[in-house]
Amino acid sequence: MLTQQDRLRALAEGTVRAREEEARRIAHELHDEAGQLLASVHIALDELVMRAPDRRDAIQRIHVLLDRVEEQLRRLSRELRPTILDDLGLARRWSG
Repeated sequence: MLTQQDRLRALAEGTVRAREEEARRIAHELHDEAGQLLASVHIALDELVMRAPDRRDAIQRIHVLLDRVEEQLRRLSRELRPTILDDLGLARRWSG
């Protein structure tokens, strides 16, 4: 029979696991899915340059802004879920 302390420990571990899983999911969406959308915008801007070469400078400024957004997303993703946790197997530690 589980003691009150054992039940609290199991609850705390479950909460930590749930938070880690949610952080992993959000970090993945920030890095991969948002990154793919931004890459698509870059491609669309490159196509726009082909159609309107006289707007190349303005479009280049937009590229620079997109690069900054991508860097911020990568930073947020790393802060939310450092990949070293998975590399070292620390996330799996909670599942056992």
